[in-house]
Amino acid sequence: MLADRRLVVAPGPSPVGSRAGGAPPACLEGRDDLLSGHRYLLTLSPVDVPWLGDRECSIFVRCGFSVYGDESDWPEIGLRAVLHEPSPRGDAVDAALPSLGEAALVVAAEVDAPRGATALVRAGGAPDLVLQQPLDALPVVRHGLTYLFEVDDDGWPEGFAEERPLSHGAVYFFGEVGDDGVVRQVVPGVVQF
Repeated sequence: MLADRRLVVAPGPSPVGSRAGGAPPACLEGRDDLLSGHRYLLTLSPVDVPWLGDRECSIFVRCGFSVYGDESDWPEIGLRAVLHEPSPRGDAVDAALPSLGEAALVVAAEVDAPRGATALVRAGGAPDLVLQQPLDALPVVRHGLTYLFEVDDDGWPEGFAEERPLSHGAVYFFGEVGDDGVVRQVVPGVVQF
């Protein structure tokens, strides 16, 4: 089981590190295969999530994606996870989700998060919300991938997200972890709402 980290939203400018909303990382601005059909959601930094090794992980939502559609389970799910070198926020604001402001993501233990506040990202540990079936019943787990982290729409502060990207649901990400404990691949596995 990977080390457990909870990240909460700290609204305001966030040029580097774990962050959400705004423009995607500069190193991904030339990725037309990604940006032409997806909008940027967030980035996790290895400073906050050590099992990423020396790479960041950025999450994108496919344009037109709905948690209520057929694309809510692996491998057809309408989200993408990209591992990349650490990179500051870029200038491609047209690739941002229009309903989100710009924010930093900070480890909950390092800030005075309101008591009972829901973390936007819970990395490592055991999944919080996959309750309707055992974890090993999910196709992504049967394929041999390991639970890595979840993004929970209830973690957006009140008034921060005009429209929640996951319709008040959560998405669970899975991947391949090397013998050294570093993640080699990240894929969205299931959406729950």
